[in-house]
Amino acid sequence: MSQEHEEYQEEAHGDASSDYDLDNKVYPVGDDYLSMRGLLTEFSSEEHMQGNMSRMSDLHLKVGRPVSFRYDDDILSWHGGESLTQEQIEGLIFPLLSEKNRKLLQGGNVKDLDCGFSWVEGGVNFRINLFHDRDGEEWCGGWHTLLGRGCG
Repeated sequence: MSQEHEEYQEEAHGDASSDYDLDNKVYPVGDDYLSMRGLLTEFSSEEHMQGNMSRMSDLHLKVGRPVSFRYDDDILSWHGGESLTQEQIEGLIFPLLSEKNRKLLQGGNVKDLDCGFSWVEGGVNFRINLFHDRDGEEWCGGWHTLLGRGCG
């Protein structure tokens, strides 16, 4: 048995409105909050670089779990990060999406969404895959780093 999956592909270029800002601090970490920019900054941080490639390659978001990331071959939880809510996931992912893709997600008819995000200031490109969890109720997300700094 195969399930029907709708896939939409579109490149996002940070056309976020003021409601969807990379600097909105929505993710609780210890006594502070991080924005998506704060999370993405780690991917281009000197301390995580090996040559011109980041040792951080993936970012994972799932309701009920802290933000996690791949570092070398290990999946690690964000240090001090709390478990995510659906609202926090939306606050983190919506700034990366085009208006068209945000509307597709908000419409509720999309099962999967694949797109790209080019973070020019950080020098990193990401492939984003958003999908419903196994229960089909909440969005999960995965980001994969496509190019290291200075490549391309």
